[in-house]
Formats: sequence, C-alpha cells, structure tokens
Amino acid sequence: MIRATDLASTLQATLRSKGVALSIHSSELILRCDGFQLVALITAFINRLPLPHGDLQLHIAAHGAGAMLELSWEGRALTDEEFARLYDIPLDVGLTDMTVHGVLSIHGAHLEPDSTRPLRPALRLYIREARIAQRRPRPFHGRSSTTSSFCPRPAMPKCRAHRSTN
Repeated sequence: MIRATDLASTLQATLRSKGVALSIHSSELILRCDGFQLVALITAFINRLPLPHGDLQLHIAAHGAGAMLELSWEGRALTDEEFARLYDIPLDVGLTDMTVHGVLSIHGAHLEPDSTRPLRPALRLYIREARIAQRRPRPFHGRSSTTSSFCPRPAMPKCRAHRSTN
C-alpha cells in the first residue's frame, strides 16, 4: 500500500532525475498496490509516448472502490499498435521476465487509452482497491509530562548520597 501523494513524489523525483517534468494532481488516497512497480510502469509509459510531446500531467482520483491514474500529455495520441505494444514492455521491478501485462495482472488493474480530447490524449490506469487516507499524525516535539514509549523518561533527581556538598 502507498499513499497517492508519496507515489506522486517518488514519480516526480524519478522523472526529474531524467530531465522530465510531470505535473501531478492527487487526491488523498491510499492505493493498494506496489508503489515501486507502479513507478516503473508509469515511467515506461512516459518513455513510450509519441514524440514530440509536452506538458505531462498525472491525475490520481478515487474511482468506485479503487482509483484512476490518468497520464495525459500534449501531442498526438498513441496509435492502436503503439497501445498494444505497451503490454509487452519489460519492466525491471525485481521479478524476472516482468512486463506491463504482468504488473497489471498482479494488481488486478487495467489500462485504457483516451483520445476523446484530440490535443490532450491520455492513458488511464484503473487500480482495483484504494481508500481515503487519514491525516498523517503530527510529529512529536518536546517532552511530555507522562512517560510513554515515545518520550524518554524524565531525569530522576540525585539522591542525597550523590549530591555534591559545597
């Protein structure tokens, strides 16, 4: 499981290191998937987009009991042949002989093209399970008046025998 915002940050950092800019709009969701595999999958899609392309965007939103990740770009849409070849792209995700089709199967996900907007085509990836994320807990700062496993025990006063006599 991975927070959609964490997936987005990891994906942006991975692509930025390759000189690719990606705008992300994400809902506060927790996706039931392997984040490493999804980053590899989306990166592979971006590497196979028709050139030239510009203004890459990823939208992550709730969709039924799951989520939809929509990768859109400025440029021409994928042809039917290019889309069909996406399924056979090999991915380096720590498993031998893994392809896009294999990762989609593992996650019970499916992929579909969207070319209804002629100047802004998209690929939509549907993840089967996701839930709304709860707020992250605030970081702990300072000492607490009670002893807990999160804060060190308060210093005990020295006994009379160990106090310095001045």
